[in-house]
Amino acid sequence: MTSALSAHPTARSDVFTEYLADGSVVIFDPLTSVVHELNATGAFVWDCCDGSYDFQKIVAALEECFDASSEISTATLREDVTYFLQVLLEKNLLISSLSL
Repeated sequence: MTSALSAHPTARSDVFTEYLADGSVVIFDPLTSVVHELNATGAFVWDCCDGSYDFQKIVAALEECFDASSEISTATLREDVTYFLQVLLEKNLLISSLSL
């Protein structure tokens, strides 16, 4: 098991977040002056990056959002969450103690 599976992803506290009516979110990194747009699923995962959710809880929370009859498997959710967290890390939007 990699450390990503036991880590508690935490967004940097200086990143500004603006929620949009469609469930998506715009986040602004003041260190780079870059704006990132996240769809509703990305916004959901971003919300989970508050330090209280570990990797498994994020995946479980997404599973609850997609009903059991969904075509999205747990393995796919795990891969997608891992990839998304890695992107957030690479963009330095998460506290760097999370290692993937």
